[in-house]
Amino acid sequence: MLEKLDIAVINLDRRPDRMSYIYKHIPFLFRPISFDISGFNMPFASFSSDGGSHSTNGESDRGYYRRFPAIDGLNLSNYYYEFPELLDTIRDKPRVLGEVGCSLSHYSLWKSHAHRPKSDILLVFEDDVMFTEKSLDRMKGVLAGLASSKPRWDIMYIGGQWTPDYDIDGKKSSYFPFQNVRKDSLDRYFHTSDKLATESGIYKRRNLTPAVIHGNRNVWFTPLFRTAGAYLVSKRGAKRLLEAVEIDTALFMKTPLDMWLLEMDFRGYIDVYDRFPHPFYQAGFEMVCEPSHVQNDIHRTDFQNVKLPAPAPPLTTPLATDGIK
Repeated sequence: MLEKLDIAVINLDRRPDRMSYIYKHIPFLFRPISFDISGFNMPFASFSSDGGSHSTNGESDRGYYRRFPAIDGLNLSNYYYEFPELLDTIRDKPRVLGEVGCSLSHYSLWKSHAHRPKSDILLVFEDDVMFTEKSLDRMKGVLAGLASSKPRWDIMYIGGQWTPDYDIDGKKSSYFPFQNVRKDSLDRYFHTSDKLATESGIYKRRNLTPAVIHGNRNVWFTPLFRTAGAYLVSKRGAKRLLEAVEIDTALFMKTPLDMWLLEMDFRGYIDVYDRFPHPFYQAGFEMVCEPSHVQNDIHRTDFQNVKLPAPAPPLTTPLATDGIK
């Protein structure tokens, strides 16, 4: 069933240490090939009517992952002609460069997924994702739930907290108590009557709190906060994300990627779900107590002006001269 996934791990070329951890601990199989992602084509399984899968290569219980070379925010000039419309919105403006590279990396994956017909589901990992011994089985449960219920969904969080086994009334508290998911307040934040929730632990979110304002009304202070460390994207979801970027490119380019996704959830641009317990969790935050392979390397107070090459001159069409004397 995991053959249904296109699994991408976003990793900077200058951070092989993070990828080394992934190689050793990820519960999926590595496909050691390089390719242009816009033309990426590999065999995927198809779901059968009973919710099972037909594997095309005999690996029915494992999925393949690939490394996606991250866009380095420290070298944005190298990517200007790939993303001119996006980057021009922040030209000469102070930004956290690592955040810009992060956003463009995720955007690149959405763009390729929106135009790849053989991949129904994209699984995005950032390279500070952490795994448990239950990650693989929980991921199979996610896909079984989607196959049996077939909900209309765009994004599903399967990670995004710093707590392993993050769950409803979980045995281990979140690092911030206000981010704990409690059964007695579940209806406030999630749709609880859906069959998908009761049978598969997959809950549609009720995000009524914005992400791009300051103060205690920010989604950070709710059980709905997530990073973008591990999430699923449907083909419909990839197209909706691209449309949301096009509607307000400036907002996308000035907002940290995880907060932008939460804001799109709040505005109703995308249908977003959570699966409990989360199969994966996040490292990269200095307060995390669990053994971790990384610390955070995006410092959100380190603003630098964005320097880009000169814009390409507009193409001009020469005037027709036939018949002119």
